Amino acid sequence: MLLAKAKLSEFEEECGVFEQKYGDFERFKRNVEKEEKESFGEWDDYLAWRFAEEARKFWRREVRELEVLAAGV
Repeated sequence: MLLAKAKLSEFEEECGVFEQKYGDFERFKRNVEKEEKESFGEWDDYLAWRFAEEARKFWRREVRELEVLAAGV
């Protein structure tokens, strides 16, 4: 449980940095994907943010599942 919460916290913090810099992930994603001229810095941030978003969702599910299991004990 502690490991899962630590991982969730790590990815929430990373996503928070990108949210402060760019705002909403979905809006940023649309902007990056539709740009005619590629900005390598933004593209790198997009890929890192996408990974962090996916990891954050994964660890949220894991924490919820562990909490359910712990409640049943």
